[in-house]
Amino acid sequence: MGKFNIPNEVVYTISNENFCRRNRLFTRERNEIMQCVLFEKPSGLVYPIYFTMPLYMPSNIRYLTYGRRIAEITGYRNSENIDAERLIDALQETVFPFFERIGTPQLLLEYLLTAQDVQHYFFCPPAKIGMLKAYTALYLHNRSLFFSMASETEQLIRNDHCFSETVTGQMCAELKTLTEQAQLPDTELNIFFEKIICSTRAIFK
Repeated sequence: MGKFNIPNEVVYTISNENFCRRNRLFTRERNEIMQCVLFEKPSGLVYPIYFTMPLYMPSNIRYLTYGRRIAEITGYRNSENIDAERLIDALQETVFPFFERIGTPQLLLEYLLTAQDVQHYFFCPPAKIGMLKAYTALYLHNRSLFFSMASETEQLIRNDHCFSETVTGQMCAELKTLTEQAQLPDTELNIFFEKIICSTRAIFK
């Protein structure tokens, strides 16, 4: 990955929103949701990226599934060097307000269920959106919605031929595990998610 500098004014703008910096990654935890701004330079251009990672979804790596490059949702243009003024405008006018819009699991679920621009902000297959809905619904103990989302998502997974057989099997197994957990009392369900949150949070340490 190529070398580049993040302008001080950009660092200040992001840090001023209570993000912590880890080299090229800025993170902020809000209500068991990690909100992130990342800078990558895989080739000649620097790509600022935003993404969210709900900590109640298990993972042993950071992933960019629920986000996209900032230039794809704003007027910012990727270039060899960061255009500080334009990027700050994009962050303040679009990215930070979006983070607030989905700043709690309840707000996130409402957004996923009602908004028309989900695929605009989350550049991922519908089945991945379905997984996010299912996890969030169960995390909020909305079991009836969870069962509906789990059934719908399983169909999306099986009908999406972009997934390998292995990935399809893994995602369906996750849904099966969630369905089993949904049968448990609230106290045990809370323990299930607390363990996931603790494990996923450790990725960012």
